Amino acid sequence: MVATWHKYSGTDPAGRIAGLLLAAMMFCVPAARAEGPVAGEGLFITVRNPITSDEMSRVKEATEEARRRLARVPRHQGDARLKIVYDFNPDNRPGDTSLYGPCRDLAKYLLDLHDVTTIAYVHARVSRHTILPVLACHELVMSPGGAMGNDKPDPAERYPEDVTQFYKDDRVQFYDHVARQRGRSPAIVLKMLDPNMEVVEGLRNAAVVYVDRRLPPPDGVVVPLGRRAVEEKGGLALLTPAKAQTYGMCQRLAETRQEVAAIYDLPLSSLREDPLQGRTPIPWRLEVRGVLSRTLQESVEWRVNQVIGQRANFIILDLECGGGDPEVAGNLADFFRTLKDTTGQQPVKTIAYLGKEARDNAAILALGCSQIVMHEKANLGDFEDLLGKHPNYQNALSGVLKGLAEKQFYDPVLLQAMVNPQLSVYQVASKTDPRERRCITEEDLRADREGKEPKWVGEQQIKPRGDHLKLRAEKAKEYGLAQHVVKDLAKVYEVYGIDSASVQQATPGWLEKFARFLRTQAMTILLVVLGITSMILELKLTGAMLPGILSLTCFILFFWAHWELPFSWLAVLLFLFGLVLVGVEIFVVPGVAVLGVSGIVLIVGGLTLATLERWPQTESAWLDALTSLGRFGFGLIGAFAVAMVAAHYLPNIPYANRLMLAPPSERAEAEGEEERPEFAGAAALLGAIGVAATPLRPAGMVRFGDDYVDVVAEGSYVPEGARVQVIEVEGNRIVVKEVV
Repeated sequence: MVATWHKYSGTDPAGRIAGLLLAAMMFCVPAARAEGPVAGEGLFITVRNPITSDEMSRVKEATEEARRRLARVPRHQGDARLKIVYDFNPDNRPGDTSLYGPCRDLAKYLLDLHDVTTIAYVHARVSRHTILPVLACHELVMSPGGAMGNDKPDPAERYPEDVTQFYKDDRVQFYDHVARQRGRSPAIVLKMLDPNMEVVEGLRNAAVVYVDRRLPPPDGVVVPLGRRAVEEKGGLALLTPAKAQTYGMCQRLAETRQEVAAIYDLPLSSLREDPLQGRTPIPWRLEVRGVLSRTLQESVEWRVNQVIGQRANFIILDLECGGGDPEVAGNLADFFRTLKDTTGQQPVKTIAYLGKEARDNAAILALGCSQIVMHEKANLGDFEDLLGKHPNYQNALSGVLKGLAEKQFYDPVLLQAMVNPQLSVYQVASKTDPRERRCITEEDLRADREGKEPKWVGEQQIKPRGDHLKLRAEKAKEYGLAQHVVKDLAKVYEVYGIDSASVQQATPGWLEKFARFLRTQAMTILLVVLGITSMILELKLTGAMLPGILSLTCFILFFWAHWELPFSWLAVLLFLFGLVLVGVEIFVVPGVAVLGVSGIVLIVGGLTLATLERWPQTESAWLDALTSLGRFGFGLIGAFAVAMVAAHYLPNIPYANRLMLAPPSERAEAEGEEERPEFAGAAALLGAIGVAATPLRPAGMVRFGDDYVDVVAEGSYVPEGARVQVIEVEGNRIVVKEVV
């Protein structure tokens, strides 16, 4: 469980006295502004191995940026100075550097830091010259799996065998200097370099010290006769955590970063390293407004990728959003959590600024960012209304928040309490280390009380059973979820030392704006109605081309605007299959109603499916889907009615009738030409009976006396030689049916 740590004011007598003293001091100390940090300001910096000149420069710049940031933010008087934990085993791998120069430079830089408490964290093995910057830190914390030193001489490093010459070697003298500066035994440190050394215990004023047996004891040190060596000649010192503590090299033991943070009273945010890692920030601001839908996800990711392409490495997300799909919020959280630059190597720093209107799912997006800054009137969480409308979201929300707690080092109990009203949550303090505070459930607290040795004391209820946890800005900061509380966006720039004039705005492109406009309800219905109307007109008005082009354009725009939704391909396939069935009903087997009805149902279903962001799972979601289905159904009926009216009147409307080709007889009359012989008696054929000269499928040729005429059969198929009768003549289109 990830802990939340704060200053302790317990319920035991000592705690009450400390609390009274603290309260008295608060009357004498002016209050810090809302955006000030809590005591115990700190961070972790990973030291990648091997330590090269570039890596040394990066670590140095990251440290300097932390010092500058702390100097910009006002603090309470008496606050602890900046604490930086240097992790020398990234990904739990050994730290092993053969380059003396960069390690020496980094060690010298760390020795010269007087306003920072430097802490080396060793949780795997460190050897060769990586030892130098470890020793240069004020304190050393090791995990049970950590080790420091060498088990055999480095063939690339040769030290003089003569003891006098050994101590004159520049490298040896610098190791000796680092050890003395940090109050560590030079003999133990140098034993990591010289296998010829034999280290024994001596006494100075009853205190144990370690000396090189080859040299005379220092002034005031007595080495008892026959004292056995603690480090024998012939090997190098390789210090386990137990040995390191015995020799006074290691101050604390901690298995995880969380335990290191608890030991030094660091906020949870310190566990997430600064993604800039000393780089100069190139700031951009991106607004996120409205409901968290898949279309909004697409918009945000597209804009972020655009600014990343312009070398952005510092993105401020101005969040005034909420609602929508928890899965979308989780996707965006993972997107920002793993965001890298164009090289795919350097992480991008993201700051989530939660405004007054941010709610529920906006918290999930914010938890995926590097840090959270809140408006002083904002809330973190506030899922009650969302879960009231969509109770089925609770499992999805719990899963997303659990994953973020693990990956972003947030307190999982606090996050679960936001979406699970059945949890009762208490804040407690460790009985053995009052600085360690943690949020636990009522069940965990009861189990602790019933145990033989209770671990927690001073419990204070944070959330009663039956409520959803909703944190105001100051409380979110107190519990380590938010880093700063500000009055407005300008204060965000001030906290991070950014000139507001240098912040560029990531606005949607015109294509995105156009797609957003087409996705509005009015435009969606208009595109569908206009598309279907134009398609019917194309079928009714022989020779017209513009309605077909317009219909195709409308449906292309409709599906393009909704393309990123999850059912896009299925919607398109259903729509096209529906068109095929309708086409078969009209041209191949007219009169078979099941094909036409099925086609219309598939067309309407495809259009409806194209607008869904997820499959309906609740009554309200199904109601919304059916409402959308009804709109498209009525739109289809309206489109058919409009098409019939347009097909009837359009040929008689001046100028509009030029949009279609006139029948051949009308063109011939208009141009003063004679009609083509094959159509001269078409009107006179109405009711005539002929013989099918070819199979009619349904188009083919019929013989009337000595004349052969192209016709279309009313049925699906008429065999060759069958008797047919003309039942309809429309322009050059002659329709026949089989007669006995």
